[in-house]
Amino acid sequence: MSQKILYSEYDDGVFEDIVYNICYNLLGPGVKKFSKGKDGGRDAFFEGVSELYPSSKSTMSGKMVIQAKHTINKNSTFSDNDFFKNNSSIINKEIIRIKKLYDAKKLDHYFLFANRRLSSISEMDIKKYISNKVGISESNIHLFGTEEMDDWLFEFPKIQDKIEFIRPFDNLKIDFSDLKDLLIGFKKEFSSDKLIPVIGERIKFDEKNKINNLSEYYSDKIKEKYLHNFYKIKNFLEGPEEQKLYNDVIDGIDTKVAMLSSSKSFDLVFEAILDYFFERDNVFSSNKLLTKTFVYYMYYHCDIGKK
Repeated sequence: MSQKILYSEYDDGVFEDIVYNICYNLLGPGVKKFSKGKDGGRDAFFEGVSELYPSSKSTMSGKMVIQAKHTINKNSTFSDNDFFKNNSSIINKEIIRIKKLYDAKKLDHYFLFANRRLSSISEMDIKKYISNKVGISESNIHLFGTEEMDDWLFEFPKIQDKIEFIRPFDNLKIDFSDLKDLLIGFKKEFSSDKLIPVIGERIKFDEKNKINNLSEYYSDKIKEKYLHNFYKIKNFLEGPEEQKLYNDVIDGIDTKVAMLSSSKSFDLVFEAILDYFFERDNVFSSNKLLTKTFVYYMYYHCDIGKK
């Protein structure tokens, strides 16, 4: 029985290491690690005869380009619009690069790994689509989702000796009682329909995001879905008791966040903190929009994260 690895809780670099080690065992020690090419893409590469893929009795040869596409979103699939179906999807963007490599005879086989579920129907559709766009044979396109990766990690247990498979944030241990009290008190204000102005930026938000390694996708999500409610929090925290509770929350969480964010994208830090709250108390899990708004406000207001 294969193990279940929570790939979404790792950053891009760890995911690339996992993919590299799988390919090292499947293809051979000649696999070159992921690096950024002249065209801006980030690929791993193997040229030669594979050792164990598709099997030890049926190998293949040629130039093999390997890509690893990681997401912090749980329960993602290969058929999601942002990955396959939209014109601006990840696969459509990569097809431009793949075709250039194929036309230049620098690619015979294309490997794509992603921490997403891959159904047999999606696999057939995506292979056919890439083949039609690039000209490469469908049999030379190799897709791997979470189930396939789990199976390979079970097949090659030594990979786990090289990569530490623990939940990166298991030892977070944040005292959330003060934040819980704040949420309960703020809930009525949050549900109010009265129009209020949008809070101004304390520092340039884009600059803060670069310092903290927060993606443009996550930044846009905060601006579009949560920013308009930040002024309600600001008004609510003007009360002395509320301000004291808020300061206690910041004192309890800021140093923990600093330790977590030192080597990780802040997207991942956000997801870990929110999961931590949602998994531990019903007040948070039953008020997810409110909880996210408060956590994003802390960051936007420069109370957590590098300033």
